[in-house]
Amino acid sequence: IALLIAASCALALDFVSSSSAVLALSCIIVSVLFTCISVLSVFIVEIFPTHLRAMAVSLSLMVGRIGTVSGSLLIGTLLEINCHAMFFVIGGISLGI
Repeated sequence: IALLIAASCALALDFVSSSSAVLALSCIIVSVLFTCISVLSVFIVEIFPTHLRAMAVSLSLMVGRIGTVSGSLLIGTLLEINCHAMFFVIGGISLGI
């Protein structure tokens, strides 16, 4: 449900015109996705046995940070090429997770 909320807010960013609505939708996207990261970390701790938990959490956080860097580069490139595509990519990634 949280990822559907983030995806719908990302898609709605393309259709709003006021700066306060853009700010509100962006804040909702970031807060919901950070909540999902916390839930995923808890799920990883619960699913792996004790002797593998630290490695599993470390690997998941490492992949998340790599995704953050590559996502920042992708968003910058998409903003230069096609601004509307960025909103659909963010919404699609949220739905694909």
